[in-house]
Amino acid sequence: MKKRHLLLASLAGLGALAAGILAANRKEDRADTLQTLWALTLQTPASTPLPLSQFKGKPLLLNFWATWCAPCVEEMPLLDKFHLENRSANSNGLQLLGIAADKSESVVKFLIKAPVQFPIAIAGFDGVLLSKALGNTSGGLPYSVLISKNGSILFKKEGQLSTNDFKMISNFASTS
Repeated sequence: MKKRHLLLASLAGLGALAAGILAANRKEDRADTLQTLWALTLQTPASTPLPLSQFKGKPLLLNFWATWCAPCVEEMPLLDKFHLENRSANSNGLQLLGIAADKSESVVKFLIKAPVQFPIAIAGFDGVLLSKALGNTSGGLPYSVLISKNGSILFKKEGQLSTNDFKMISNFASTS
């Protein structure tokens, strides 16, 4: 019962975020979007709460994805490799969080077959709305956004990340 209440509260928070600041264009609106992002608590595939506030204060690469999205599935091993390389380097404190715009059951099944070492949160379809609030104009997946340790958006990309994108993200993260 407690998990259900937490899930409902998380979904309500995502809905409020999407409804309130979906068209965020001004710098102040983006700051509000990030404040709301840090206030969210999403569920992990293991049904444990994941407060997004724990990622605040260090560079964070958010990757919005879904199990039914072929480019997303293809990108997952590359993201995992990037995460492992940056985690071991630990020079820039870069964090990675995958946000699944998908059903919990689908994500769990996918991760059993293709596990990753970086944290995954489940946002359901509201994950697409959240990505739109963070600049994903088309609402397509995958979508990645790099947030600096100071809370500015340094990089956004609609579509699959390339090797050059990963280099750029590392450079941005180390200078932010």
